[in-house]
Amino acid sequence: MKKLLTVLIVMMALVVFGASSAVAQGATEVKDFACWIIPADSGLPDALTTKDKTKAVESASGNVNFTCKFKFDPKKYPGLIKKAVKHEGFPCGTQFGVTKNTSAVTTPGGQVTLVCKIKPPKK
Repeated sequence: MKKLLTVLIVMMALVVFGASSAVAQGATEVKDFACWIIPADSGLPDALTTKDKTKAVESASGNVNFTCKFKFDPKKYPGLIKKAVKHEGFPCGTQFGVTKNTSAVTTPGGQVTLVCKIKPPKK
């Protein structure tokens, strides 16, 4: 009985550690989550939200690229965005952590792209 129990424990450990290393070798991708951007970061007078066109990719090393694409009606803000406006270095809070390695580009055509890059803390 002890021998069977030992074999089962070893097999379970191989399955668990094998699965963990297989997941760790590839990137984890999450899509279509809620995302918002405040006026100070987009250059628009209103906050924007979206649930689609969102993606977070976590690499095996723990780096995360977090991207949200928003749409707005440029007719709602006539003359406000005459050329692409880029903001950088503002705080971005995500489920992966907080970073200031950020950018938001707002275009006259009615799009805002938010990018946050998060690196894992050094050990």
